[in-house]
Amino acid sequence: MEYYVYAYLDPSFYYESKFLPVVKNLPIYIGKGKNNRLTYHWKEIISGGNLKNIQFNSKLKKMKEDGIDPIIIKIKENLDSDSANQLEKNIISLLGRKYYDDNGILLNVAKGGDGGITWIGENPFKGKTLEQLYGKEKSDKMKESLSKYASSRIGGLNHMFGIRGEDHPLYGEKSPLYGKERPNNVNNKISNTLKEKWKNMSEEDILNLNSKIAKTKENWTEDLRKEIGKKISDKNRNRKFSEEHREKLSITNYKKNNKGSESLKLKEESKKKISEFFKNRKFSEEHKEKLRKFKISYEDLKCMVIENSIKSKREYQIWIKQNDIDAPLNPSAKSFHEKWKGWMSFLNKKSTGKDSPKSRKCLIEGIVYDSIKEVQEKYEMKNHNLVRYRISSDKFKDWNWYE
Repeated sequence: MEYYVYAYLDPSFYYESKFLPVVKNLPIYIGKGKNNRLTYHWKEIISGGNLKNIQFNSKLKKMKEDGIDPIIIKIKENLDSDSANQLEKNIISLLGRKYYDDNGILLNVAKGGDGGITWIGENPFKGKTLEQLYGKEKSDKMKESLSKYASSRIGGLNHMFGIRGEDHPLYGEKSPLYGKERPNNVNNKISNTLKEKWKNMSEEDILNLNSKIAKTKENWTEDLRKEIGKKISDKNRNRKFSEEHREKLSITNYKKNNKGSESLKLKEESKKKISEFFKNRKFSEEHKEKLRKFKISYEDLKCMVIENSIKSKREYQIWIKQNDIDAPLNPSAKSFHEKWKGWMSFLNKKSTGKDSPKSRKCLIEGIVYDSIKEVQEKYEMKNHNLVRYRISSDKFKDWNWYE
């Protein structure tokens, strides 16, 4: 006879009517337990933890922030487990659950007894809709109730609205997930879900989504922009893209330069902003020094290129990245500006006559073409660099130079 049934009451609730007596201390949760079970929920919130019951968790956190302690009482003590289960179910049934029953006031999810919100093994409700679990009529009422609850927590109505950065209770080391990495299977699941979602989106849906993102960014502070920009920069600094992804980026960037799909064209206003950004961009002295000096000389770099049989600009850049060589990705820039005589000289190639890249013969899908221009016109490519890319890429086995 060690069990009891307990209740959490909200002391901030007060209702007065001409026809009814004053109502105070509204019950918000009914439970069954033994030992110190009745105080567990409030202690968990006080210590910064979270409860599995989302609605009850939110309510107690709001009370904590408002400086209100819940009233915790034992309704009946000295019960065996079966009697406590039955009493708990009866009280929950009488008062009703706020988001599941008509005119309910409790924040309980389960109906009481042994039917809690946790289970062992496979989740029996996984993959089932509310209609399948509760029937259409009841599920419609539940959806309406949940919708009203969600509407009451949007924007300024949400007690966490506008709280960012260090003021946020889950900022940095305060978060239980701080410093932890998601398992690969979780990352892959998220990645595949997003890929499938974007794959099935129409051009109009993508435009609407981009518009929503743009409106959200308008409310960002300058500090927030810098913080997010730094995180993205740090994440992508050592990122290596596959050949397939590089081609996608190449084609997308090509379209953005006002040569492809209308929906991907950059607006004049965006072009102007980008232009102004790079015009007024100031590098640190450390970065300038890094741009000016490399550990390897132009002559040594050229010898290494010839020894490794590098045949194109693309091959050179991939070789530099894969081998982590302290040399510029673009040797024609200021670093080797005085000694630079062009890519053909750098790669030890002839630059005139029939061996010139612009007039080289191509073997495309078994057909010989006299020049890149012919291939470009045949496949209706608006940029001859796409032809060069396909020939130098391992992905297109049937695209080769004709030797």
